[in-house]
Amino acid sequence: TVSAYSLGSIGRDELEASDKVIMAQSMFRKVSRMRLPFPLTFQVTNPKATKQPARPKVGVNPSAGLGVIPDGKRPARPAKTKPSDAEEGDAKRKSPPLQYCGVLEFSGPEDKVFMPRWMMRNLRVKEGQQIKLRSVPSGKIPKGTLCRLQPHTTAFIDLAGSMDLRDLLEHAFRNYSVLSTGETIVVNVVGEDFKINVVETQPGPAISLYGNLDLEVDFAPPLDAGEGEAPAARGPTVSGASGNNNNNNNNNNNNNNN
Repeated sequence: TVSAYSLGSIGRDELEASDKVIMAQSMFRKVSRMRLPFPLTFQVTNPKATKQPARPKVGVNPSAGLGVIPDGKRPARPAKTKPSDAEEGDAKRKSPPLQYCGVLEFSGPEDKVFMPRWMMRNLRVKEGQQIKLRSVPSGKIPKGTLCRLQPHTTAFIDLAGSMDLRDLLEHAFRNYSVLSTGETIVVNVVGEDFKINVVETQPGPAISLYGNLDLEVDFAPPLDAGEGEAPAARGPTVSGASGNNNNNNNNNNNNNNN
């Protein structure tokens, strides 16, 4: 486990529109010993958020009793009930979405990881709170074929409409290694940050953006759009090389310095 801090706390706000983190130099030595392939991808979890209290056994109605055993017969089965919608909703809220990150550089202090604020919000962690990092084997996360995005504001749609949307997305996705269903990412357009929900990813709940892409992008109506104001729209197909491989260069630099 390591302590999570925002990139803004060290004056690196320009990295907010990405999923890249800054790790300690010792992490590079560990990665080298493990011979992990580059570019690196880690799954990030919040131990407190993923630990759920024991739930009562679903389906038993305490008021049904265990029944009586007449003439050696088995007791009557207790009546079964389904969890309420509220209970299901509470269970879902306890678990943050799958969260992954790439590595920008290994230049941070010991036992600390610096990450974008949006990632900390997704993980529900505060400055200095403990998180867990686990390396993801190369090829385990499939390359994406489709993602469905939902901007928080119509301002993003208006601004994107005045630009080449395909170029905009290709540029934005170069700063990301993985997209996962349920997370909220940040995309920077001409100096302004926009929050975007990842509503759906195919072929799995998480998709890799490294390497050559052929990714179809759809847009759901923005969160601030009134009913019927902004219908869902099909976006462009994002192709070409994506994913930021800067950690290759930084790793080599660190290796030469050590």
